[in-house]
Formats: sequence, structure tokens, C-alpha cells
Amino acid sequence: MKAPLASRIAFLFRLATLALVAMAALPLSAQSPARLASQAQSAFLQGHPEEAATLYRAALQAESNPDRRALIQYDLGTSLLQAKRQAEARDALLLALSANSPGLKERAFYNLAQALAQAGEREKAMEALRQCLAIEPSNHDAALFYEWLLKQQQPPPEPPPPDKQPPPPAPKPPDLLEQLPTPPPKELQDQVRNDNPTPPGMKPW
Repeated sequence: MKAPLASRIAFLFRLATLALVAMAALPLSAQSPARLASQAQSAFLQGHPEEAATLYRAALQAESNPDRRALIQYDLGTSLLQAKRQAEARDALLLALSANSPGLKERAFYNLAQALAQAGEREKAMEALRQCLAIEPSNHDAALFYEWLLKQQQPPPEPPPPDKQPPPPAPKPPDLLEQLPTPPPKELQDQVRNDNPTPPGMKPW
């Protein structure tokens, strides 16, 4: 006689639960790289970057494919960056640049710039952003980040001088035109010209 459907479903559910518990109890070295990376991603999304970094390191030890190792290095560097461990994040992201995927390289350069900037290495961060933009010129975030770092390089403006009374203006130099006699009015010019004929060879005034 067959067991009721509900009993069979409950049995299968218990069996699956036991399998998951058994897999979780396995040491990290006995788990596949893909499973370790999946667990690391879950830990990262739940706000546990330190735990994610530990799992990604275990996945690296179990992974031999170069492209997948580069991807794991990127995820490891991103987790370490989130955990404020900039030096370790920089090292992992530098190794992620060995990826053949241009998209992964672009993201690795961007996160590398973040790690370098947070560590105070502004020039290297700007170089990483230039490499990122060389791969993808339309990366808006990288362009804005580069402009922000560029502005940080400029010296701050000098503080304004303390409030003081402005110095008195320098005396105005004498205007030579003002010292000349004022020309006579038009009517007087005519009278003067009529009373004093112009000598030959000279133009009348």
C-alpha cells in the first residue's frame, strides 16, 4: 500500500534538509569552488564581507581554471574593499586584471581605483580609472570619479585676509590738459582771428 502523498512529501523534505546540513558540515576544502563562491556571494549580500572573503579564498584554493580564478579574485577584492581592508583588496584586484573578459577588467580597474584612493594613492587611482575608461569610455561612474580625484589634486584656495580698512587712494597725478587755458568760445575765436591776420604759410586757428 502506498504512503499518503503528504507523508511522501514530508519525507523528501526531511531528506533534502539532511543533505543540506551534511554539505554545510563539510570542511571548506571538501566543497566545490562553485558552491564556495555561491556561499560567499550570499554572505556578501547579507552584509558580511569578512565571511565572504574567507569563502572566496577557499574557492580560490579549489579552483584551477584561470578565468574563473580571475573572477573569484575580483569578488574577493570587492569583499575586502567593503571590509575596509584596502591593501588586501588592491592585491586581489590586481590579480583579477589577468582576466580575458574586458568587462571584468573594466570593473576590476574601477574597484582598484576605489581601493587605491581610499589608501591615499591618488595618482595610482587616477591611472586605474584611465585604464578603466580606455576599455569602456562610456563608464559614467569612472568619469565622475576621475573628475572628483582631479579636483582633489588642486590646492585649496587661500583664506581671505582679515577685515581691514582699505588704504587711502593714492593722490591723483596732475592732469596736464586741465592746466592748459580753456579755449575761448566760438565767437571770441572769430574776433581774434579777424583782429590778427594769419601770417603767410600758417593755417588759421
